[in-house]
Amino acid sequence: EIPEDFDIKTLVSETLEGSEMGDKRARTMDMDDFI
Repeated sequence: EIPEDFDIKTLVSETLEGSEMGDKRARTMDMDDFI
């Protein structure tokens, strides 16, 4: 069950920042960065 105040944008942003991928773009990354 998903809470009413669930915000996918916040979750994605926190995940990207936590893995230090928040400032990277797909076009500048290689396959190892995705894995």
